[in-house]
Amino acid sequence: MLVPPMKKIFLLFVLLFSGFITYSCSDDDNNNSTAPDYSKLKIYTENYQPYNYEENGQIAGISAEIVQRILQELNIDKDIVIKDWSESYNELLAGEDVVLFTTILNADRVDKMKWAGPVCSVTSYFYIKSGSDIKISTLGDAKALNSIGVVSGYAYADDLENNGFSNIVFAEGIDELAAKLMTGEVDAIVESPYALRSAMNSSGYDYDSDVEKEFLFDEQQGYIAFSLNISDDVVNAWQQKIDQLRNQGTIQELYNKYMDGETAPAAIQIYTEENPPQSYKENDGSISGSSTDIMNEILDRTNMDVEINLADWSNALSKLKFTPNMALFSTARTVEREDLFHWIGPICRKHYQFFTLTSSGIDLNDLEDAKGLGTVATMTGWATVTMLEDEGFDNIVTLPTVHEVFAKLMAGEVDAIVINDIALKSICDNYGCLVNEITAGPKLSETLTYIALSKGSDNEYILKWTDAYNEMKQDGTLQQIIDEWYPGLNMEL
Repeated sequence: MLVPPMKKIFLLFVLLFSGFITYSCSDDDNNNSTAPDYSKLKIYTENYQPYNYEENGQIAGISAEIVQRILQELNIDKDIVIKDWSESYNELLAGEDVVLFTTILNADRVDKMKWAGPVCSVTSYFYIKSGSDIKISTLGDAKALNSIGVVSGYAYADDLENNGFSNIVFAEGIDELAAKLMTGEVDAIVESPYALRSAMNSSGYDYDSDVEKEFLFDEQQGYIAFSLNISDDVVNAWQQKIDQLRNQGTIQELYNKYMDGETAPAAIQIYTEENPPQSYKENDGSISGSSTDIMNEILDRTNMDVEINLADWSNALSKLKFTPNMALFSTARTVEREDLFHWIGPICRKHYQFFTLTSSGIDLNDLEDAKGLGTVATMTGWATVTMLEDEGFDNIVTLPTVHEVFAKLMAGEVDAIVINDIALKSICDNYGCLVNEITAGPKLSETLTYIALSKGSDNEYILKWTDAYNEMKQDGTLQQIIDEWYPGLNMEL
């Protein structure tokens, strides 16, 4: 059957611009078949267990096996070469047809290369030498140390610097990093447990007895990175294969093989913070809270089995600006953030409010009184920081968690704090103080919070989650959850 010319043009337009660009046209239509060109690719990795490493002359690991399957399914006859990370990374940046894995996606790298993934999650911690009297319970504790060791060129270094660390000492590899810690050249190091265990045990140390895991630094997503000169056709073809492997359960099977008991990253990542009663970790490790219940109900209604993870709020909010398929709750919808994300909600209504110690005798009648205080503490990355700055406050102190903010108040180290009103009782219960030990001051603002999705998120999630939220609102489930968590508060969304 002959296809009219205008219809042929329309069909070609659809093929070119729908999803990933993988198409072929028949000779009968006088079009040449266009396939991605893989001939110039150079595929590099490094020794970094359990994601990619050499064992008995073979390249193994979660990410390595994913890449090997992609090469096989796309009929790409290329070897994977293990090289020094810094050398490979510099070649990648130079635009020399390089494919490099496992590469952490962060703000400093996002525009310097192209990405397919995620293929894994990499969790990093602060480590100290066993027997040390150093204690790291917050990022502030780590910043106060004389030195923090990290491997040069790794994403951890960028992220430490972006978090205000000025005490960074670089090592050329994980072996050297471990040696610096064991010989006392650095006070602590940041590394992944699996990679550090492998490096220490192969260097004559004992991971289980020689170091102590002190504090979670971050959970980051590992991707396959491509030089900018590599065509989008190639990147999209690889992304499509990763999605297929995930949907088939293959990536989880690889996790079971190399990291038994851990869950492979889902197609979308969902994060929240420790901010009771909206979201917090129970003693059994589960994530609870009013906003968490709403998020879980949305996932149930859309038949999605996705794990919700706790994260440092400031780090998570930063990642949301550049990470595709990521969600973060509960996020205040401000003017500054409006065009940065997609929004589903609202899922909570609250007031940001000033609080002081009753015993301090501080009497705040309005914002002008609060401006005259020595210090006002609030959460790093919260909308309250911008709100206070816009009101002319120049006495702001920020801390990574709401618990640290409250602890500063209880210790008398700050004059007042700004947190949300619905959190006060939960925080007092956690801290072991009575609510009447705290005096409520003027309100800074009334705020609605939402589920925020990154601009790179698939429309499927945005549409399905929005529909589920609207259904919850219409059938009364949303208000039922709110009323169960906040009886007598008459919070309407």
